[in-house]
Amino acid sequence: MIELTGKSINEFLKGFKSDATKETYKKSLRQFLSDINTVPDEFLRRTKANPKWFEKQVVNHVEKRKGEVGGSYFRKLLDALKHFSEMNDVDDGINWAKLAKLMPRARKVSSDRSPTVEEIRRLVDSADLRMKCIVLLCCSSGIRRGALGYEDELGKTRYLTWRDVDPIVREGVVLAVRLIVYRDSPDEYPTFASPEFYAALLEYKRKREVIGEVITGDSPLIRDVWDDNRHRKQKSEDPRIARALSDKAIGNEIGRLWLSLGITAPGTKHPFKQVHGFRKFFESQALASGVKEAAVEKMKGRLSSYYRPTDEEYLAEYLKALPRLTISEAAELKDKLEKQVIISDRKVGELERRGLVLEEQFEKMQKNYGELKKMVERRLGSRKKE
Repeated sequence: MIELTGKSINEFLKGFKSDATKETYKKSLRQFLSDINTVPDEFLRRTKANPKWFEKQVVNHVEKRKGEVGGSYFRKLLDALKHFSEMNDVDDGINWAKLAKLMPRARKVSSDRSPTVEEIRRLVDSADLRMKCIVLLCCSSGIRRGALGYEDELGKTRYLTWRDVDPIVREGVVLAVRLIVYRDSPDEYPTFASPEFYAALLEYKRKREVIGEVITGDSPLIRDVWDDNRHRKQKSEDPRIARALSDKAIGNEIGRLWLSLGITAPGTKHPFKQVHGFRKFFESQALASGVKEAAVEKMKGRLSSYYRPTDEEYLAEYLKALPRLTISEAAELKDKLEKQVIISDRKVGELERRGLVLEEQFEKMQKNYGELKKMVERRLGSRKKE
């Protein structure tokens, strides 16, 4: 297998926000270069000298492996090769549109669905406090797992910190939590998370402070472990010194939890993406709640120059989805109870309205009866006089 080393690879590795995407691209590029038996720097040299040679290698590789792997493999490979070319200043000469048309189509499988609220509820119930915070955060905000820990364009490790979390409190009640994702980067964007997540986060914070950790605004929101020997590679030597958790570690731990619940099984296709499924859950629940599509896209970090709501309008859109984004069964029951109370109040109000109408009709009948009685009495009195 060809080793990914050299100046071209150093450039290739820049610009990734997600460790997961970086690992996927590296794997695809390594398989391709091994198949054509060419090291990265030599591959780049020959590509720049003759872009048609590059196209021929890609086409031959596709024809060779077409029956062995699915269409998604080739799509990932094409994305990896594009990134390699862009980062190494291969500006023109490659017919990317032609190559895209030659790629076998990826089949849509059952992994396209998102986990159900019942499945997520089981996951949260079986997770430790740290993973519970991560799951509730991803489900209620739609952020990518890479936002919790990633490398920026300069190779510096960045992560979600405590200053990126700001509870929105009205009359002593936390309505939602405002998040700033990818702060101080070109991709910075605001979104929200649920009060349910914030309550778990505060409990997690208290647990960290017990061991002597001093949490500041720049501390990682989710840190490594200090009290579990299963995670030796993640542990700090001094538990008071926090290290940010990588998105790879998050993926591994979430995968282990799904396996422990029997929802996924070793050696079988997963019914949904193990972590990215939370982002799909967020999108589907928000849209089902009537949140504007443009607002959902903004909450997921896909910024648009056309949708510019005020802070209050943006929050109002998120609050529409909050009941569906809350995982706790108690919260669900509370929401159902509140809806039942509203329905009951409406029914009572309708009965009261009908009662008032009947009362008015009865009073009118009594008045008419009184007038009729007086009229009869007058006539009877007139006859007696005659």
